[in-house]
Amino acid sequence: MKIDAISPYKGTLRTYNTNLIKEKQQNNYEQQNELTSFDSNLLNNYFVSFTAKKQVSQKQQPQYDDYQQFDNNGVRVENSAVAIAKSKGHAEANHLHVMHSAFDETLQFIKDLKDEKTDLFSMDAYSAPAFFSDIFSKKLFEEPELRDKFAEVLKEENKIVEKLYDTVPKSKKGNKTPDLSDGLWNDIEAVRESLFREESLVNSFDVYNGAFLSDDGMIKPVNNAFRQKVNDVLMLADPKADKGFHFSSYDSKAESVMKNLNLNTNVFVTYDREKVNPNSFVPSLINAFEKSEGKFNPKNTVLIECNDQVNMAHIIDKAHKLSKDKDKNYILLYSQLNMAKNSQTKDSDTGMSYFYMSQDYIDLIAKPPKNVKFVVVETKDNYLKYLQGKQMSDMITNSAEISLPVLNSQEVYSAMKHQPKLLKEIAPGITTKALEKVVNVSTQLVGTYPDKAVNLLKQVAMQYPDKKEITTTDVDKYFKDAEYLFKSSNNDSSVEMVFDTGKRLKDIIGKSNTKKEAEYIVKQIKNKKIGTKGFIIYSQDGMVGGGRRHTAEVIAGEAKVPFVSINTMDFATKDVDLFGGSSMTPEASIKKLFSLVTTQAEANPSKSAVLFIENFEYFSVGEMISEYHQKAMAQLIREMDNAEKKGMNIVVMGSVSNPQYIGEATMKSFKFNDNIEVSSPAFDPDERYEVLKHAFKENKIKMAGSKDEQEKLLKDMAKTLRGFSFIDLKGFTKKAESIAQERGHSKVEKADLTESYLRITTGRPSNGKLNPHEKELTTKHECGHAVTLQIMNDLMKKTGKPWLLPDTVNFITLDPRGYYGGAMYHKADDNHEGSFEKYFSNIICCYGGHSAENKFYGMDGSYGITGDLHQVTSMAETMITSMGQGYYTGKISLVDIYGEEDFSRNITDKMKDKIDADVRVITRNALTVSDMIVDNYADFINEFADRYADKVGTGDCLIDGDQFRKELAEWKERQPIEKQAELDVLDDMILDAIKCTKNGKLY
Repeated sequence: MKIDAISPYKGTLRTYNTNLIKEKQQNNYEQQNELTSFDSNLLNNYFVSFTAKKQVSQKQQPQYDDYQQFDNNGVRVENSAVAIAKSKGHAEANHLHVMHSAFDETLQFIKDLKDEKTDLFSMDAYSAPAFFSDIFSKKLFEEPELRDKFAEVLKEENKIVEKLYDTVPKSKKGNKTPDLSDGLWNDIEAVRESLFREESLVNSFDVYNGAFLSDDGMIKPVNNAFRQKVNDVLMLADPKADKGFHFSSYDSKAESVMKNLNLNTNVFVTYDREKVNPNSFVPSLINAFEKSEGKFNPKNTVLIECNDQVNMAHIIDKAHKLSKDKDKNYILLYSQLNMAKNSQTKDSDTGMSYFYMSQDYIDLIAKPPKNVKFVVVETKDNYLKYLQGKQMSDMITNSAEISLPVLNSQEVYSAMKHQPKLLKEIAPGITTKALEKVVNVSTQLVGTYPDKAVNLLKQVAMQYPDKKEITTTDVDKYFKDAEYLFKSSNNDSSVEMVFDTGKRLKDIIGKSNTKKEAEYIVKQIKNKKIGTKGFIIYSQDGMVGGGRRHTAEVIAGEAKVPFVSINTMDFATKDVDLFGGSSMTPEASIKKLFSLVTTQAEANPSKSAVLFIENFEYFSVGEMISEYHQKAMAQLIREMDNAEKKGMNIVVMGSVSNPQYIGEATMKSFKFNDNIEVSSPAFDPDERYEVLKHAFKENKIKMAGSKDEQEKLLKDMAKTLRGFSFIDLKGFTKKAESIAQERGHSKVEKADLTESYLRITTGRPSNGKLNPHEKELTTKHECGHAVTLQIMNDLMKKTGKPWLLPDTVNFITLDPRGYYGGAMYHKADDNHEGSFEKYFSNIICCYGGHSAENKFYGMDGSYGITGDLHQVTSMAETMITSMGQGYYTGKISLVDIYGEEDFSRNITDKMKDKIDADVRVITRNALTVSDMIVDNYADFINEFADRYADKVGTGDCLIDGDQFRKELAEWKERQPIEKQAELDVLDDMILDAIKCTKNGKLY
């Protein structure tokens, strides 16, 4: 019997209407392109272009006061604009007067903030000044330096508006108080129509947006220029600001950037997001720019650095504006990750945010203006993705890539030591020895240098605020004390609370994707940007013990935040005893639980906590289980809303066995739109290797051989253990240890590992008595499988085409186990492509057992080959109906994507005849080749049987693949020249048989 490794688990995926999503993305982005960066956030409110309204004659529009009324804030804005018009002696109040009013109002608000007459948190949205809204970032008001710069822009714009007043008609003597002009009113109505607000009262933002989003030929250029100025204030970094520590290892990279720029080439500066902070590169780049003597030198070039507020619209607008200044060259430096984050659009149906890179932006980077060059900071992963897509690859075709190296602790220590001014601001009084110790200890922390070293320094300095000098003794004491800051609670309640789980990212083994996801969440928690949000956490393989709880504990432990867990099974009745001796309703229990979680979060530096909910599907589909689960879920959503409003960072993780169990109501709440898939090593040999390696080390299980031999053995075993989950792999290592002890081995050997695999998958060897001829037949049968497979593998290797390689022999067991008498296990030989040669070779291998029975015993079929024939038919049909490898059927597929027959196709009798013809050619030619190999290698098969037949059924008859290949190679070397020539002819005949089969001919 020929046996493949265990088939991997097929998980089910939630499907989405991708065409609809793409359509929404395209439609929303078309809207975004019609707006500038000034009003891009209005897209979240479905603000659409209203330029078509300009075609309506103003004379056809009735006066606004004939049919529309203002609310109180609308009246405020109207009165202000009218008052300005009246003071200027103008006949009507138009866009300019509203703009003037907005500038004056905002200037007064900035002054009141400075004088502490008001604050940012007590403002009602509609009564606030014109620009204190979602239109502009609130950062303009939050940061004093930005406020001052913004005020200067507003004053400058007021002067521009004053000059434009000459174009406004003057009021005649005796005229009534000015009204809002028809042109302004048309734009106000267009705004309201685009927001579906025609029937409601006119508010202040209707008037502001009507003025500032107008397509009027005189107003639009003024507003565009204004928006550009404000965006510069918001999105450009201060060139005078201290850029932080300077790392000499980045200098050569910065010089390479300038060389490429001077060769008229854009540069993508790539970095490992998990290990490198690209901001640390900026000081080196500025230094290299200041020394540049090429085309882009400091005398004729301006280096413009964008900050973390930059968005795509601003980059496009800025580049186009700079291109008109032919007397200067410009270098634009920005992070594409920040740009994407700030240019996201939210889908109203799913609540999901997405970023769509416009063709205008791609074209700009691909073919920039002659006097503008781009230095784009991008993650390595994203850059590699660009290479795979046509549009994205166009963007980087004419660009150079400069990759940033990872900083080490010594570089960070050296940089900090040589910049005492910056160091003094972080940790005044720290000695050089203490500094070195802190930096070295920071290597154990997750994050990027120098950030993690700086953060750790700040924590140490906060511990000793009054000390003039912080020494290594102080640092050691701090680290010792920090170990005992968090303790686990211990009571009789169903709520488990742990202040420090003690688990870190390094404890996530064999789950690389999960580890990345966990690290990202930890960073958000530490940066206090996570907010209160929910995650659905599930196992990729759907297995119990897949690591859902462990992953949540790692996130909490790494972020150093409290971890609280509950089980939804406690909410099955109307009275919940969640806290021990205190029965409450489900709603009251959730309310108390969240109060507890929030209290612990408030005491945490990150204002955060992790709430883990076991069996979350009971909450999610509560209406299908019990009304009490449903009530608990409803209260949970309310508490999350309240925590969000308070600015808390509560991470709620709902653990489910399968994401399909999540109820529709939960998804509609928009609280649990993020998923964490706990990846399974069952699908990845590299991850299985990591788990095995960790398990042997953790359990202190000794292995035979050198370190290199042990590594090779575990990697080979990882390939064999396909489909094994994390728990399965742990059990496998324990089983291997017990087998080694059973056999009297002081260290685990390769045979012990293989036996462990066999016992887990098929059981112990059978002790049933076998006749001598049965032992010999079993041995030759399995050798027939092995020799045909190995000869085909060797032959395909001679072709020098690795994509043609079939499988290779993994091991042979000649002991009866479970449902078979013996088996040859095979494995992939570094080829995952489904080539014709690979499948044809595997079919030949399936026939190998029958060929041996026929050659040596004259048996024309037997019960022992039933499984082999089933595999033959299955593989041949797959080649023909799914992979387009049949000569007569051609390149078509007759099955659906899951491998089942596609009944939507009308398969005619003629097509069935073609399928039968292809099956007949493939199987008959494969059998012919199998017979030829067995016939030519009969002497080897006899020798193999002489060597191993007597061991069949002893429980210790296991032949490793490497041993089998060695014996086969030695046999070939011993053969006379004439025999070796025959074997060479055999190889040519096999290649001819493959060619005939591909052409639909019997060999």
